[in-house]
Amino acid sequence: MATRLEVIERAFRILGVKAEDEGLTADQYANGGDVLDSLFAELGNEATISWTLDTTPTMSFQPLGMLLAVELAGEYSVPRPTTRGLAWRRLMATIRSDNREDVRDLDDDGAISDEEADAGARSLYY
Repeated sequence: MATRLEVIERAFRILGVKAEDEGLTADQYANGGDVLDSLFAELGNEATISWTLDTTPTMSFQPLGMLLAVELAGEYSVPRPTTRGLAWRRLMATIRSDNREDVRDLDDDGAISDEEADAGARSLYY
């Protein structure tokens, strides 16, 4: 799990504003923290979040750092590392579970045969 400080540091490293062996300035920490708090509040309106910024799950650490970097890029006169939409979707993919039902078991025998798995893979194309 990552902490709030680690997420902010990650964002500044992505932007190239901070080296690995450098600490954040007070201004960077305050500014990054304000933006991160705002993003987390926005995130809470879109999904149910079961963690805090000081207990960021490993799978959400990089996407959250990337989203923060996207938001901070303009303030530090560096290009955005990706689009906001892509960063947002990547983060949401780590938060929302995929609760779609597995429909590959065509004969309802409780097991997915190789033929059913192949049919399922082919159906993904359509």
